[in-house]
Amino acid sequence: MDFLKSLRARTGSKQRDILSKLDIGMILKTFPVWMSKNSDIHDNMPLIPEMFDLAIIDEATQCDIASCLPILQRAKRVAIVGDPKQLRHVSFLARSKQTILASKEGLGAEVADQLDYRSKSILDLAEETITEQKRVQFLDEHYRSRPDIIQFSNRHFYNGSLRIMTQNPELIQFRNIQVIQCNGVREKNGINRNESEKLLKLILDTVESQSHLDPEYSQSIGVTTPFRHQADYLGELILREIPIEAIQKHKILVGTPHSFQGEERDIMCLSFVLDEKSSATAFRYMNQSDVFNVMVTRARVEQVVFLSIRESDLNKNSLLASYLLYLRGYYQEPTCGQLSQLPDSAHPVHDALNKAGYKVWPSFDVAGLEMDLVIQKKGRTLGIDLIGFPGRFEDAFSLERYKMLKRAGMRIFPLAYSEWGRSQEECLDSIREF
Repeated sequence: MDFLKSLRARTGSKQRDILSKLDIGMILKTFPVWMSKNSDIHDNMPLIPEMFDLAIIDEATQCDIASCLPILQRAKRVAIVGDPKQLRHVSFLARSKQTILASKEGLGAEVADQLDYRSKSILDLAEETITEQKRVQFLDEHYRSRPDIIQFSNRHFYNGSLRIMTQNPELIQFRNIQVIQCNGVREKNGINRNESEKLLKLILDTVESQSHLDPEYSQSIGVTTPFRHQADYLGELILREIPIEAIQKHKILVGTPHSFQGEERDIMCLSFVLDEKSSATAFRYMNQSDVFNVMVTRARVEQVVFLSIRESDLNKNSLLASYLLYLRGYYQEPTCGQLSQLPDSAHPVHDALNKAGYKVWPSFDVAGLEMDLVIQKKGRTLGIDLIGFPGRFEDAFSLERYKMLKRAGMRIFPLAYSEWGRSQEECLDSIREF
């Protein structure tokens, strides 16, 4: 009851007074897990050192060092989670003011640089101070986006180190990114009306086509652009032309990439705004790797790119040119290995599964791992782990690989060479039952 009073207190001094008298041990026993924004922690919990066993700071690239100090003070241990390839916090502190403050507090040049509020996040500080590699974990399993949506960033920003957990035969047949050439003009006020009108039409069509669906079955929609004036214009346009009920139903969010850090939507509409006459400064901003990376990785199911500039008019080394080049090439890439990659000993398995009515993919990539065979029938998909078959697929998968493939939604059937040699029909029956 006293804790509830503290939350309802109208003044900070009254709230702090109530919080200081609480039995915090009882509160933590009742509610052992807390979630809070950095800026709200002082309103919810008293400043007691090490009151939590563990604090987790998420989206750490967007957290400045100063705002994290109250969290660090309240925890025995901390896990700092973030992506250095994504956006940092925005600081309005002038560099000259920061220099004056550092001098006033007697900070040497090295410490002042380490605690640089303007340009360093809590993740940057953690990376600079950690001395043991075992304290660093790379979260490499990607669950959000369909393969073609995330693959550009995987290759361009992460050196192919992400394991794409959505890779499966049911999704590779879809083309989930489309580019719409709008032939628009970026006006002096920073707005591209052609792109805005075509983008609005797509949203209206989506809203209409899903009008019969309940909210839980309707697709969410996001709209992002690198430029603030276009984001504001699109936001006003959507509010004016789309009923508020539809905006809520489809969770429509409009903003710059900064608005989408930590966000995702089923459908993302990307308005790049620029035309061939746009300033070099605007092109340089759009070419910032963190802005571009966040912008093209928010979609779960579908990404629609609205352009007013031809690919031939872009700097070939720009991120947008690289992205368009990737799109032209990605859908021509083979989705799995060739039959010739199977060892001779496995060809009878492939042929028998085909004859039994299965669609068969040899050497199929799942979560960055090569699956010996992937089969599908009546919408059901199964991976086949060939064990003991002479050749490159002789070894069984490790337990860790089985666990990873399960997380990717791929069920695995282990098929032993000895069992196949003893009775092919029994093996096929077992696969059917499994």
